[in-house]
Amino acid sequence: MVEAKAIHPPNGARVIETLASGDGHNIESAQILEIRRLEDQGVILASPQPLGVEISTTYGVAVLRANATSDDAAAYAEFLASDTITQLLNAAGITRQ
Repeated sequence: MVEAKAIHPPNGARVIETLASGDGHNIESAQILEIRRLEDQGVILASPQPLGVEISTTYGVAVLRANATSDDAAAYAEFLASDTITQLLNAAGITRQ
């Protein structure tokens, strides 16, 4: 039932256009941060998407060894993997996998 009503716009801008022109009964796919950005315009995050229509984004980090800022880059990569970042993501409704 959900899959029949769900659409998957190619990007966040299209999600915003669809929601803005909708009749209030739209089911949209967007990253949680994009949805939260529109909460003041009446967009509501009902719940994470059900299995089968969820969207996952994977971010990778690489540190080049032969670089003047390799130590800084390695420290930043370590920070991104830290409990501090996990807590910030959780507070925003994002689950790290």
